[in-house]
Amino acid sequence: METYFHRGYDLQGNILVPILPPAEELPTPRQFTHQYYTYMHNLTQLLKSREGERGFALHHRAILGDSTQMAYGPGFLVQGDATIADIYLVSKRDRSRIIGRPVIYVIIDVFSRLIVGLSVSLEGPSWLGMMLALENMAMDKVAFCREFGVEITEDEWPSHHLPEAILGDRGELEGYNADNLVNALNIRVHNTAVLAT
Repeated sequence: METYFHRGYDLQGNILVPILPPAEELPTPRQFTHQYYTYMHNLTQLLKSREGERGFALHHRAILGDSTQMAYGPGFLVQGDATIADIYLVSKRDRSRIIGRPVIYVIIDVFSRLIVGLSVSLEGPSWLGMMLALENMAMDKVAFCREFGVEITEDEWPSHHLPEAILGDRGELEGYNADNLVNALNIRVHNTAVLAT
């Protein structure tokens, strides 16, 4: 009411306070409910009209299934994706120089949800970044952690194998390089469906 029905503002100290009309001129709770059911009841339609079909599918659609049903056990199917970190890295020599935002690739085992591979680089989302994460997936994690001064045992991160299949999001795992992965390592590559634009 203070946002949409005020008649100006009154300065009280250093704070602007909205001036509301008399109660009989303000909407009643019943009118408010009517507006809600008229315009907000079908939230799906409202969001689609605001953001379009693609925006709705990307940000608001219900997740009706998951890929867990595709996995027959640990190590059968992994998923990989990249995200650009929400930080900026600076030069070690001159902290006023920004060198970029890191791209983090994570590969998880679909059945167990174990992180089986990762990479962090300044290379934008690309086949190279995914290739580094795939290499890390097959690497002995005890030796990998030791490189960074972290001591773990084999049972703390039991992951250094190639999967039967990899599921991607139509990004890095699509095209000529993914075909080479299939041919060289005999790993099936699946990509998610395309969203309608």
